[in-house]
Amino acid sequence: MHITGIMAADPRGIVGKGHDLPWHYPDETAHFRNTVKGHIIIMGRCSFESAPIDLFEECDTIVFTRDKTFDPHTPRTTVVHSIEAFNAILPLKTNQHVFMIGGADLARIFLKEGLINDFLLTTIHKEYEGDVVLDLDLFTHWPFIVVEKTANYTIRRYTKPYTGTE
Repeated sequence: MHITGIMAADPRGIVGKGHDLPWHYPDETAHFRNTVKGHIIIMGRCSFESAPIDLFEECDTIVFTRDKTFDPHTPRTTVVHSIEAFNAILPLKTNQHVFMIGGADLARIFLKEGLINDFLLTTIHKEYEGDVVLDLDLFTHWPFIVVEKTANYTIRRYTKPYTGTE
């Protein structure tokens, strides 16, 4: 199973402010949407609740939450409460590419569990105020290539380093 992380962060790792992005770059948003369109997307409940509803129209969605009563009220959405539950259902859905799209807590868990194979990280060049932070040090030893660079942001594809234990 191949899982790609995809998120955007400012240079300090800010990925959100409240339940929203602190920036608005339409071309970067279009890149994100075009990349995940038609694939499986994995996210935390807060990310799910703040995402535009049309994002889910062409994607199978897996939402992580601790809330056992959470009902997403959207078709093609599966709710899981643990990594074990996620691992049990994902083999049934591996005919599509899988993207972990956030939030920061879920990204940290997936990275620490070794579930992410590569990561498309858009670094927004300007610093923003925010209260949700992705620990960019998690990518310190990951090699990367620059996929796209604009005046406002740079998209890098990080690849999980080979450890010899896979």
